[in-house]
Amino acid sequence: MINLNLGNICLSSSLPDKFTITQADDVITCIVELDGTVVYSTTLFSNEHTATFYDLGKLINEYMRMHHIVFASFSFEVRNQGGSEVLDDVTIVYSAIRHDMQDDGAFLASHFLTTRRSYNIPHGYNFFLTFFADADEQLLVEISAVFIKDGIATYKSYSNTLQSRMEPAYYVVSLDSGTVSAGCSVSESAVGKLASVAVRVGQRHMTVYYTNEKPTASFLFQNAFNAQEYIHIIGKETLKSDITKKDAVCMGVSSFYDKSVEKKHLIETCHLTLDEANWFNEFLVSDRVQFHIEERNRMVEVLISDITSEIVDSPAEQTRFKFSWRMADNSDWRLIEQPTQIFTDSYNPIFQ
Repeated sequence: MINLNLGNICLSSSLPDKFTITQADDVITCIVELDGTVVYSTTLFSNEHTATFYDLGKLINEYMRMHHIVFASFSFEVRNQGGSEVLDDVTIVYSAIRHDMQDDGAFLASHFLTTRRSYNIPHGYNFFLTFFADADEQLLVEISAVFIKDGIATYKSYSNTLQSRMEPAYYVVSLDSGTVSAGCSVSESAVGKLASVAVRVGQRHMTVYYTNEKPTASFLFQNAFNAQEYIHIIGKETLKSDITKKDAVCMGVSSFYDKSVEKKHLIETCHLTLDEANWFNEFLVSDRVQFHIEERNRMVEVLISDITSEIVDSPAEQTRFKFSWRMADNSDWRLIEQPTQIFTDSYNPIFQ
């Protein structure tokens, strides 16, 4: 008997470190599967017909994190000499955090796949929310937006029903400013700029505020639930080039060899709230980060290094992060713009 008490939906962080298998033969075989793929198998020896399986939680968490899996169907099989016992019909959702609610299913039904409680998003930049839903949930997305023009607020709302996949799955709700304005069927010239939006899906709720600040850099990363999230960083950036080369003298002539150039972008963020800072750490430790070239809507793999992370839980002190990033292939991207006039704005003062 497999003494593993799991609900139909379970977070990977809730998996036990060990559990027992009773009524076992002297030698048994244990097989762990995710989405039909065998991720681990082992042979255990029982003591008085009881065997102990260790590190199930660590095994599943590492596999899902390494393969960027948000959720998967879980199966645990025990093979005895006289037959086998299988525990399945369990869906595991990856989570690097734990919660204080009684049930994982209730947590997922009341939270988006993020640790943020609100967002500040620049106008015109990509943003979406993801959530996990069981097969029988009604997927009604309700949007309440606020537009402001000349100090006057205009309230608009709309709803959208997502098509259910008839099985446990996760869904994406696009909430960039252009998508919300189009959903409300308004234009900025008529009602002003989008100021905020409240989105609700069942028991899940999130508030998003839209700003006019232009981000220093935008990235797409895997968060604490392995779900993708955009992060638009406000701060200052410095491009640093580390150039190393060796010289040698041959017949009185000096020359260079073994030359290498590494370009890094050094970023210091603006002041972050405690909620933003804790979420920012997820970005810094993420296994997969992509730089978003906004003008070309293209993603490029990058590496994060030189991290300074100190979170201060005090309103009297500011929390800022310093880190550097570079292209994984050390490439040098340039945005090619064709000028519309001979003398651009940068040169106008010279000729006035």
